[in-house]
Amino acid sequence: MRVITSPDSWISGFKKDLKWCTTCLPGFRFWLMLFVTTFLCLPAIKAQTTISLTDEVIARFGVEADLYANINELVPTDPDFPNTDDWFLSSTWPTSGENVIAQTGTDSEGNVVADVIASITGGNNAGEIRMSKPIYSMVGDYLWIDAVYFRDQRTNSNLVDNTFFTSGDDKNFEDPILGWTIGTGNGGPQKNDIIEFFGHLRRDDGTPNDNEYAIVGATTRSQSGTSHLDFEYFRKDIVLNAAGTGLEYDPERYGDLEGQELADFLASLGCNRTFYQFKEDYSVEHHGDVVFSVNYESGGDNINVEVFVWIKRTGLDVTAFNNATNRPFTLSDKNGDFEFYPCPTDNNFGYAKIQPKTGAVLPVTAQVNQSTITGPPWGSFNSKGQPTGDLPSLAFVELSLDATELGLDTRTSEGECESPLGSVIVKTRSSAPFTSEQKDLAGPVNLGNTPPVSVEVEDVAFCESEPEDLVADIMPEVGDYFIQWFLLSGEDLATRTLKQADSDINGGNAAARSYTPTESGTYEVVVTVILGDDPNNLGCFATARATATIYEDPEAELETEGVCDGEDAIFTAEPSGSGEQYTFWIDTDADGEVDAGETILQAKSTDNTYDSNMIADGTTVTVLVETTDGCTDYATADAIVYENPEAEL
Repeated sequence: MRVITSPDSWISGFKKDLKWCTTCLPGFRFWLMLFVTTFLCLPAIKAQTTISLTDEVIARFGVEADLYANINELVPTDPDFPNTDDWFLSSTWPTSGENVIAQTGTDSEGNVVADVIASITGGNNAGEIRMSKPIYSMVGDYLWIDAVYFRDQRTNSNLVDNTFFTSGDDKNFEDPILGWTIGTGNGGPQKNDIIEFFGHLRRDDGTPNDNEYAIVGATTRSQSGTSHLDFEYFRKDIVLNAAGTGLEYDPERYGDLEGQELADFLASLGCNRTFYQFKEDYSVEHHGDVVFSVNYESGGDNINVEVFVWIKRTGLDVTAFNNATNRPFTLSDKNGDFEFYPCPTDNNFGYAKIQPKTGAVLPVTAQVNQSTITGPPWGSFNSKGQPTGDLPSLAFVELSLDATELGLDTRTSEGECESPLGSVIVKTRSSAPFTSEQKDLAGPVNLGNTPPVSVEVEDVAFCESEPEDLVADIMPEVGDYFIQWFLLSGEDLATRTLKQADSDINGGNAAARSYTPTESGTYEVVVTVILGDDPNNLGCFATARATATIYEDPEAELETEGVCDGEDAIFTAEPSGSGEQYTFWIDTDADGEVDAGETILQAKSTDNTYDSNMIADGTTVTVLVETTDGCTDYATADAIVYENPEAEL
């Protein structure tokens, strides 16, 4: 097993140890240093996976290093591309493929596209434009999860970029919150100056067994054909802090956490990154952060690609993991060696290189524009930072990654209200090694956020004759939700009986948000986000529990017997003996309620009898019986009064 911690430091240390050779011939020292440097760097070179540049159609999306749908602009006669989707759409190529990035109107987050275009073309401003359709939309036979175009600031001439690594030791494997120094910077090689980032997530067809793909692209000011890029995905939303001097986890999303939620959030982090957590069989419990590292040298025919995941090294048996059937991936480089880069401030955590568990090559396709291509509809910039309508050759790198094949498929975390491939940062490195100094960054931007949802429900208690509803208070209030109501049973309330299930699309079915319980017990509501246009495409969910207490109504009865005029007519009410209270009155409007203005014969008391020698024959007497739980019922009886005979003697 080989554990790489910091190859650069090994070389640096060896340079110090060469003091013994101060008397060596200069030529000998040169060749000795060259040999040692080559020897020490050899494992890192061998560990990279070489991807041949190819034009591919991935789930109908054209990955061919141009920007427009329906065409392979570099090979216009290519028969595979006339009806493919891509980043943008042009009337020049008008067939059935569509643009994933909005070009007019508003994007999937409601941003006015024209305003963003005006900002990024009117000055050295960053800006983002989102997907042209709602997130998680079925478009034809493919599920569009999310997409983003991000324009970064540039650093040519006297221009500055507000998101720049300003320290010389910012490395991929350091703590991104406490270890990175981010601020305003400029200068440096053109290859390190990011101009644009493109990101898109889609699925084959939205069915349970389909594949998920991440498609990314980036442009830099360099047209030398040399790029060292990292696409880093944070599972939790990360943003620039208010001072613009570093990163922080989004306070709008995580700032109000408390109690168990806060404890769970903190427990998911190691060195301020989300680490992969595995079950006993080494299947994924919770996904962690990922780096997709790309090196393209001197306009060659190949790209070197590496994928790393953030793990907790302590307690992880790598051999057992790599032999487990249910593991998502293999923890190794392509040579089978375990390669791990620990966080300097907590070496329990770090980035580990992965390979597909099938033993196949990385499921990645890649292409670089080998000649000039049409730039974004609003233009881009050349190597001198001047506006241009076209992208010069070797400026645009485009790749696709089969997340399912690599064990990174977010469907294994279905139900969690987290970002599938959350906040994305695109970074440049000074050179090819993963440990090289970082230079520029673009972002963070969110990609593939599952819409969050929360729900609350209050307890209810009511009499069976006056039912009340359990009502789900859902936030956001407006949204598309699948809502289920369950009755829980068992000592640990683990057994669930489905009582009601229905969809509420954009508030159009309010009845789905309420349920009228018919028996006492603990109820659970499960609110699941419906993603896109397919009601069966479900995202994350939230649950809440409440208790329903249903009180039994009394069954009121009232009896009386006939009496002679002048004798007491006795009215006896049932039930009795359980603390009931009784009100006798003349119910003028026969509604079972004691209304104002009606004659009270006997005020509410625990006496269940009423008697009077003044009541007239045929008078309807009503009794209201009320239990100790406040439930009521009423009954009536007519007075029977016989006339006395008029005796004469």
